[in-house]
Amino acid sequence: MKTRTHDLLIEPAGALYHGLVDFALSCCPLALLVVRPEMELADGGHRVLASLDPFLESRVKSSRWPGTELFDAEAELFYFRLEPGSAELLKAATDRLYGWCQPDLPEDLCFLHADREPWLATISHENDGFLRLGDWERARLLHALPALKVAPAEE
Repeated sequence: MKTRTHDLLIEPAGALYHGLVDFALSCCPLALLVVRPEMELADGGHRVLASLDPFLESRVKSSRWPGTELFDAEAELFYFRLEPGSAELLKAATDRLYGWCQPDLPEDLCFLHADREPWLATISHENDGFLRLGDWERARLLHALPALKVAPAEE
């Protein structure tokens, strides 16, 4: 399936954020959160990671993840299964997509295909996000979430 990058034009918040998390359950078996080294994670962020621990697939250090590349450091990447239980935890932790920002929470929530390629990637501290969608998937997503505003990215 040929995919294109679509920029998010508005931040999904409230019911739209919840709907996006729920929709991701239908197409993404994995999610990703990041803890950057230059900033201490708050206690609430540690509690969120602890609550997601039963869903943890792997925890690795890397200077790259969807949408970001560090040049002088490595961050800790937490890959976890996206299932109804973990989705509920993601919705309870914040009510907006770009709420995933240190120090309060881990950064840059991403939803990933089984091959770990991004379906949704965020750069939370820049209030930026994008989706990688085929035409049919884009139509299905916008039918399910008509308030979601996306535009094809210039590639």
